[in-house]
Amino acid sequence: MEAIKAKKNIAVLVKHGVLSEKEVNSRYEINVHAYNTVVSLEGSCAATIARTQLIPAALEFQSQLSSVKSVAQKKLLKTVSGLIDKSLVACDALEASLAKHDSAKTVAGMLKLRESIDALEAVVPANTWPLPSYAEMLLMNA
Repeated sequence: MEAIKAKKNIAVLVKHGVLSEKEVNSRYEINVHAYNTVVSLEGSCAATIARTQLIPAALEFQSQLSSVKSVAQKKLLKTVSGLIDKSLVACDALEASLAKHDSAKTVAGMLKLRESIDALEAVVPANTWPLPSYAEMLLMNA
């Protein structure tokens, strides 16, 4: 979006009668506002889905693993617990960036949250996971 505000780009648009400088600036402001609005909505949805559906599903699986005996099962429990912690920390950071209306940090926060949630999806059983997996979504269209 910053490219449209470059002097040489504005000059070309004005020279050829496409847009006036005022129109270019207006379109820039409108697009920035639209972008920030979409990022805020997506970030808010990501945090809500993580907190109300995905992390609780992982916590349910963690609870199922709490009485494990074998070394391998304890390792899985440790992995799930660590990913839950990472997800909670990422969710907190995402919500903090949303409160500050910082789109760049919100996008980074969504990516960080997605990393831990994707990792949880890979270990939480499908019957516990509340959303379709990527594989399920791909196969639905096949």
